[in-house]
Amino acid sequence: MLNNTPICTHCDSSNNVKKYGLARSGLQRYRCGHCNKTFQAKYIYPAYEENMAKQVQNLLSKGKTKIQIWWHFKVTSLCC
Repeated sequence: MLNNTPICTHCDSSNNVKKYGLARSGLQRYRCGHCNKTFQAKYIYPAYEENMAKQVQNLLSKGKTKIQIWWHFKVTSLCC
């Protein structure tokens, strides 16, 4: 039987990770027994994609504004 227990995104522990309800998106949330933090194994928010910082730096170097970058990744900011 395969163990599909995710690895904690905060402390990299895979020991004592338990299901911890659902996020508003409907995706499974987990709680790490080692650091007691919660996380999701998968996110639908584009900021969690791999190499996001590189992609943003690339767009900035091309002269894109913050708002153009938000539109590019289909994210919004309520604070800035």
